[in-house]
Amino acid sequence: MNLKKYLKICLHKNGQSTLEYVIILAVVVGAIVAAGVVFRPNLANVYNAVYSND
Repeated sequence: MNLKKYLKICLHKNGQSTLEYVIILAVVVGAIVAAGVVFRPNLANVYNAVYSND
């Protein structure tokens, strides 16, 4: 098999690459962390209200 043809087959990818999935995962995790930082004071009050109503 010709080396150029083999490399072309190996390097040809259909769909999304692993790097794209890592970038999407990083954005999602960043959004979750940012929401936790922004809503942290409110979340503490919500948890206290839920557990104090027992």
